[in-house]
Amino acid sequence: MQMYLKAVHEIQSRRGAARVTDIARSVGVNKASVTSALRNLSQKELINYAPYDIITLTPAGVGIATEIERRYAVLNTFFVDVLGISPEHSHDNACNLEHHLSQELYDRLVGFIEYYTTHAESRFKWDSRLGGFGIDVDKTGE
Repeated sequence: MQMYLKAVHEIQSRRGAARVTDIARSVGVNKASVTSALRNLSQKELINYAPYDIITLTPAGVGIATEIERRYAVLNTFFVDVLGISPEHSHDNACNLEHHLSQELYDRLVGFIEYYTTHAESRFKWDSRLGGFGIDVDKTGE
């Protein structure tokens, strides 16, 4: 259900509201699957939905969608900036993992990224030549 909330949020941010066809295209499923999910989200009061009408998030839905996007951003930053994974591969992995990230792991990743980005002297990067992590010489001045 989170992927539907995220899709509605992204579409609503661009267009002001979403339609079933927009969501189906975004998520990559058929309209019947979207309609079923929207009924469920509407019952949970996470979206404003009526058949053949526009779809918007409720304040509770916005809160959950925003949290999902935060988790994605943290994972994507970790994968690209720390692990050196390409943005294309990072995107797919972050999208898959954002829904399964515990609060404890999320908090620790945020703390690690904050430390990593503010302590250049201890910066390390994935080194393909070594097949492992090494100190980023460009960042240490050596």
